Amino acid sequence: MDEEGLAARSLGRIDPGRQGTPVVGVVVVKIVYMAAVFYAYSVSKTLPAAVFLFVLKASSAVGFVLLQKPFTSGKRLSRTTWVRVGRYSLLVLLTSLLWCVGLSLCGPLRTVLLSEHSDLALGSLLSILACTHTQGKGRGAVFFLLGVLCLLLFDNDHSAIPLEHPEGPHRGSVTHFMYRLLSFLGVPDHKGGIVVLLAGVCLSIVQRNSGRKLAVDVGGSKRLQALSATISASLLLPWVVVQLVTQSEPLPSLHSLSFLFLLGLAQLADFYASTIASQRVDHSKISRIGSVLSFSVALAIASLSSYWQHYDNDVIGREGEGEEHGLSVGVVMATVFFLVATATLTHPTPRSSSYSLVGYSSAGLPLYSTQRSLHFSSLLSIVRDSLRKIMDDGNSRRIFYFLLLNLGFTVVEMLYGVWTNSLGLISDGFHMLFDCSALVVGLCAALVVRWKPTRLYSFGYGRVEVLSGFVNSLFLVSIATAVLSEALTRLLDPPTINTDKLLVSRNSARDSEIRIVYPSILLCLHSCCVVVVVYRWCRWLG
Repeated sequence: MDEEGLAARSLGRIDPGRQGTPVVGVVVVKIVYMAAVFYAYSVSKTLPAAVFLFVLKASSAVGFVLLQKPFTSGKRLSRTTWVRVGRYSLLVLLTSLLWCVGLSLCGPLRTVLLSEHSDLALGSLLSILACTHTQGKGRGAVFFLLGVLCLLLFDNDHSAIPLEHPEGPHRGSVTHFMYRLLSFLGVPDHKGGIVVLLAGVCLSIVQRNSGRKLAVDVGGSKRLQALSATISASLLLPWVVVQLVTQSEPLPSLHSLSFLFLLGLAQLADFYASTIASQRVDHSKISRIGSVLSFSVALAIASLSSYWQHYDNDVIGREGEGEEHGLSVGVVMATVFFLVATATLTHPTPRSSSYSLVGYSSAGLPLYSTQRSLHFSSLLSIVRDSLRKIMDDGNSRRIFYFLLLNLGFTVVEMLYGVWTNSLGLISDGFHMLFDCSALVVGLCAALVVRWKPTRLYSFGYGRVEVLSGFVNSLFLVSIATAVLSEALTRLLDPPTINTDKLLVSRNSARDSEIRIVYPSILLCLHSCCVVVVVYRWCRWLG
């Protein structure tokens, strides 16, 4: 080929046909990888977590070593670099362990929704709390948080069977400990799995940030992944040997291990497909396609729940226990929110300069500032500045300390009330929560009062304190209505209160408590009367 043809292929815009090939490769690999995750979940029901993770890491390490040859090619690493690689491998191992535990607790669909977010999306989400962000990125973060809340609050996994030891005899000590802990706390297994996966996401952010500079020192991300996979498998080997020697159950079948080997190869292919595609196509586009496709394919596969139940009964050899970790309205809503959040967070940010309206001149012309508006401000910096202003004023500082103390009592009382299903504790917790909300509104009003007058509010913000009192009264009415509605509901249909976790007291102590409650209520009544009398006296004096 002549030099002009070579230059034409090396420089200029990339041919759309060349862009389509790596994108198709990413699509095919993602579909295979999602299917492998669902197969691996079925296999994980019969394997301990250590064996499951070791086979997964060993299969990936074999592929990386054969392709990259990290120990024989590349520059020689110093002792300090090897120590950093070891720390990075330990982070990778802990992240993978959390992923395995989350997979066993809440199933493959919820695991994919929380773990298959790209570096770009997680980086944009982190920048909202730690650095500047745009208004569009802020909307993406809101959708991401809504997706997490849907999984935590509205994902009622009624298909899960409440067993004493649902993990079975093959799952190992880690999963057994998690089930015992969740059973003691009274939390469903899929809720605990979501918390574990969120911890894994936070740890993966730390791992990926530490791996960027380390990849440059090692000689590339591919060599770093090869070294970390090999070291992680080596660290797991003693644990696996001890478990296989001490357990009385038969060894895992080759059929089960083959599916884990398939998942390891799928992870390897996913890494190489994404890396190659990012070199030819925009990284944000590849990240968006990969995450959106993963969520969509996982939701489609999860809808075929009858097929996976048939696979568990016939291939794995488990008895039919009903559908495990099936679809719910909450998980479907979370999928939609995560899709919108991924599309927003991975959208490229325009580099054009922005201007914010700050007022009008004496001639009536608009005045603009090139400084970033509130949407570009850091949430962390806003909180830091607000705390500094609160701590500078003595009254605000004392109110803030009382708010922290009152909030601590509120959390403990409400959690224990929900745990024991006690209306008294729950209602008093809401009462204290109203006190906390009133303090928060008062602190916000104290901060707003210090704002300087503007052209629109030329008299300042001094009347905000009056509005804060009105807002507190609205909170009081809403909370009283909610407590009254709940009280009437329980009066018509009294629930069973769990008294196992309540303190045992004698009749005399109970009578003492009743005698103590009376002067407390009487004191509140006298306080209200004094407030009314003082108000009328001030009105009469003018």
